[in-house]
Amino acid sequence: MLKSMKIKIIETSEEEVVKMKNNGVAIDEKTFLSFKDNERVNSKLESLGFEVLKPDLSILTRGGGGPKCSCFPLERDEV
Repeated sequence: MLKSMKIKIIETSEEEVVKMKNNGVAIDEKTFLSFKDNERVNSKLESLGFEVLKPDLSILTRGGGGPKCSCFPLERDEV
């Protein structure tokens, strides 16, 4: 379905998935928040025209998280 919508897919290896390298956040149409040490995926994103923000987020991976996980609300409104 994504290919039919002309959405580019960046394949990641099993090792990259385990290391949370596919855990990122699109800030807007051309800006992406990723891990500093995610060199292969960051390079691919940059070759597609994205500005990739690459802070050192290694402390997040210690608890099993990443950039996307850091965007979840800490407190939620009651339903």
